[in-house]
Amino acid sequence: MRHFNAASLFFCLMLAFSASAPAAASAEDSESLLKQGEALSAEGRFADALEYFKRATAANPKSSVAFFRQGGMEIALQRYDDSIQSFQNAVELDSSLGPAFLGMAIALIHTGRYDTARLALDEALQRSPQRAAEIEHVKAWLSQRSDGESLGHSERPMAFMPQH
Repeated sequence: MRHFNAASLFFCLMLAFSASAPAAASAEDSESLLKQGEALSAEGRFADALEYFKRATAANPKSSVAFFRQGGMEIALQRYDDSIQSFQNAVELDSSLGPAFLGMAIALIHTGRYDTARLALDEALQRSPQRAAEIEHVKAWLSQRSDGESLGHSERPMAFMPQH
């Protein structure tokens, strides 16, 4: 059985979202901070990137993109509860962000909240049907995790490391 690579999947989604995201009404400072955070993320400096994304959300608390990026870095650093909150903030600002629901689902799976993760995956599919293959891949991983847990099997938490 092939091992699910959440890091690669979420990285691809972040890139796709970057290319297709509508321009958020954000302060110029926020845009600059986002670019700096993205550059640090590309270098694998996730803790540093997270700080820039947090500064971007502070500079423009209406930037769904900044919250989305922050959530991705929080998953990379295994700060799953923080990540869930960041993705929730992103979708509160822009409920059409399917990739944010997918990121939220990945974090929820890591915290063992499987039923809520299923709901987030359904929302992701509804909002981003073009991402059906990736969403189904995460659903399969969720089934493995939840089935394994109900059988008493444990699995090491899956790392999430978005790469550029």
